[in-house]
Amino acid sequence: MDNLLDFSEKVALITGAASGFGKSLAEELAKRGANLVLADFNEEGLTLTKQDCETLGSKVIALTGDIAEEAHSE
Repeated sequence: MDNLLDFSEKVALITGAASGFGKSLAEELAKRGANLVLADFNEEGLTLTKQDCETLGSKVIALTGDIAEEAHSE
């Protein structure tokens, strides 16, 4: 794999990861070896994205809630 596309041993934080561009980005980075921290207020969609990325080999932490809220936590 091209070094510019290899995200092995890197961590990416993706907001809006339950659907659309955020979900696509999470899956693509998982394919390239990244470990992920995913956030979204859509718990069901976030769970599906987490499962998909784990199937691709990523370690994933999923945070449900609104990251604009100070109380947002794991």
